[in-house]
Amino acid sequence: MKIKLDKKTKKVSCKTKEEWLSKRVIGGTTLSAIMGKSKWATPNDVYNELVLGKKKPVSDNERMATGRANEDLLAKLFANDFKNEYEVVNAPKGKIWLFYRKDKPYITCTPDRLLINKTNGELEGLEIKDVEVLKKEDKEMWLNHNLPTNYLYQCIHYFIAFPNMKAVTLFPNLKFYTFKDNERVYEYSMHLRLTIYREEVEKLVEHCEKQIDDFWNNHIVKKVRPQRVIHL
Repeated sequence: MKIKLDKKTKKVSCKTKEEWLSKRVIGGTTLSAIMGKSKWATPNDVYNELVLGKKKPVSDNERMATGRANEDLLAKLFANDFKNEYEVVNAPKGKIWLFYRKDKPYITCTPDRLLINKTNGELEGLEIKDVEVLKKEDKEMWLNHNLPTNYLYQCIHYFIAFPNMKAVTLFPNLKFYTFKDNERVYEYSMHLRLTIYREEVEKLVEHCEKQIDDFWNNHIVKKVRPQRVIHL
């Protein structure tokens, strides 16, 4: 099936990671930072990167490498388990897709995968996560089919980048651990399929898009650093 893009959305195929990085602007993880809900970046970090060209250094580690390696495996698992419902679509081998809003080129998105609903042919999003669950409250959150706020914003961003998209599925690989004698001990793993529908979060989508617009126009374009927030 062919991907049906909204007339506002444009697709770019990047040949290298460097080309992709040079074209990427405000994506899902950036939205989390702008909203103050990211564990890894702040609005000031976004300002530094987009205005000053100073990207916050992120040290790669074994955990991150495992997550990247597992993404392809999890995508194949999803494609096999739900093959009667969806066609899973990714960029051609050796290419990296970048989608952006033609009316707002600063809104960019590189989906983990795109889905084509076999029932109606509509475009949907697939966000894949490889998650270590260490805390009791986090375990309860996932088992109650809730999700962290930063993951929610990443899913919301799909709706902003793709105005015709009506559903986004979060597919996490959850690895549960406990602690014994101060040592982390693996318990078990499980997958969840959590689907977010645009009609249920429309007001949040509109609010987040407005926050992106305000941040871009009032801070990035005008080169005015966002106010620092100190939590006491």
